[in-house]
Amino acid sequence: NVIMSCNNCSVSNAYPNKSSFISIHIIDNKQCIIKDSLWIDVEDNYSLGIADVFSPFSLNKENQELIVQGNHIKKASFTIYNRIGEVVFHSEEGHIRGWDGFYKGKLAEPGVYQYHVKSFHLNNQIKEKKGNFTLLY
Repeated sequence: NVIMSCNNCSVSNAYPNKSSFISIHIIDNKQCIIKDSLWIDVEDNYSLGIADVFSPFSLNKENQELIVQGNHIKKASFTIYNRIGEVVFHSEEGHIRGWDGFYKGKLAEPGVYQYHVKSFHLNNQIKEKKGNFTLLY
């Protein structure tokens, strides 16, 4: 599928989510038809990742929240579990809103936590990843 920014504009952008052959038909004000086509090769670089270490008190603001990272993510279900399996954080927008290190209004204990991420990408690909990270103060 190719998404066009505008079908009736003098300028339009194409956003293919997979490699595609695109045909272009232009009709000018004298009703002359111009046709052309081209192949657009879309690379499959839909990645997904979580940091190995996270500190809510990091001097680097980007490291103060544990967030799902990757390319072309539409939605990411992100769940974090403590060492006894309790859910300490869950978000259906894990690529936008991450974990700040708090659980039940208090700073969570430092240590190793498990996570599960299910991401939905612009090419309709679904990726899942499970692993662990370390919470430091």
